[in-house]
Amino acid sequence: MKSSALAVTDVQVLFYEPEGLLLTAGLLPVDAGGHEYRVMFQLSYLGSGEITAHVGFQQCDGTDKTAPEFVTVELLGAARHRMPIIWTASASVRAEQVNCRLIIWGEPAGDDLLRGELVAEVSGRLPVLTAKCQASVTQAELPTRERVA
Repeated sequence: MKSSALAVTDVQVLFYEPEGLLLTAGLLPVDAGGHEYRVMFQLSYLGSGEITAHVGFQQCDGTDKTAPEFVTVELLGAARHRMPIIWTASASVRAEQVNCRLIIWGEPAGDDLLRGELVAEVSGRLPVLTAKCQASVTQAELPTRERVA
């Protein structure tokens, strides 16, 4: 598991795979008084062609304990365009406890039930947060309630 500090105006690389996925997280101030911030995640594909990913984002306030809503995203690689297509998710947070979670599932290969899984978590007290990312595999089924982005 990779862990790093995420401070205001920082952008941290949480996961990087050459010719694969790039996942970054950032913390941006929204107001001059330092009472509201925006936690942002960005996902892109650096390979050629395109891939399908299933992404779930759980809000940052820590009060919503429901499962994240998954969206299916098509990521076009950097080789196809000058810059890769970037998918983003963000949430506004106030100067209090923060707990965000982003889950990324790849497509299983053929009849294989295993799929790649990235879990990124941003937590702590503003203005400095801890960003963690863990890569693994899962056999979990995709949720039935998802939308396409």
